[in-house]
Amino acid sequence: RGRWPEWLWLCGMDYYYALLVFLGLAGGGLAFDHQIVTKSGLPEFKAWAEGVPSFKYDKSVPFSQMLVPTIDTVRFSFLLEACLDVQRSVLFTGVTGVGKSVITTAALDALSSAATPAGSSDHDSMRIAGRLIAHTVVFSAQTTSIDTQMLMEAKMEKKQKNRYGAPVNKKIVFFIDDVNMP
Repeated sequence: RGRWPEWLWLCGMDYYYALLVFLGLAGGGLAFDHQIVTKSGLPEFKAWAEGVPSFKYDKSVPFSQMLVPTIDTVRFSFLLEACLDVQRSVLFTGVTGVGKSVITTAALDALSSAATPAGSSDHDSMRIAGRLIAHTVVFSAQTTSIDTQMLMEAKMEKKQKNRYGAPVNKKIVFFIDDVNMP
């Protein structure tokens, strides 16, 4: 992830600066530090840091359940929601302790508890917020394929003899934690 000047320097400084101004990155940073926002009609770059909500400490919440919002929590939550909106699977990878499970659980909880968009139906709205039912499946060394199948079938409605699915106008997401265990 090199900075933009390394490859644009050969084009000339004027071209480089004009491109950064055009892209909205003249303030500096990497392209990975920005997201594309299209709310005003024209796409523009916005820093991920601008979308980080402030942290409010609540004494009643146990320490292990607190999530301090950071650029990474905002970024990964956005990517998770964007992939789920278009019905794509998501796989977050990383070393132990970086917060993959915590970020995913918090994002799925937020999407599950979000209000259903007004006037939305399964056909005219692809937004998953408010229509999501999230279930967490934790694998261990003793988890078998039949255990996984039975657990998933128990969380879904029986549609026909051997067909299972989500309730009407809902989507079910299974968050499988530690997928490499069995």
